[in-house]
Amino acid sequence: MSDDSFIREVNEEMRRDQAHALWDRFGPALLALAILVVVGTAAFVGYRYWDETRANRSGDAFSLALKLANEGKS
Repeated sequence: MSDDSFIREVNEEMRRDQAHALWDRFGPALLALAILVVVGTAAFVGYRYWDETRANRSGDAFSLALKLANEGKS
């Protein structure tokens, strides 16, 4: 019984060390990737909002110009 628990503890410690080594090796890259995804998504959504707002303003100006042209005003 004590041999099984000792082997289990050693296996758990080895897994913990392996996980720690993986985190030390790839953790910063994973964090950088996560931050890059968040910033990229925010930039994409911000650009879409800006582009849509600009298109709406342009459409409103064109609509007003058509309305004025139809009324005979320049």
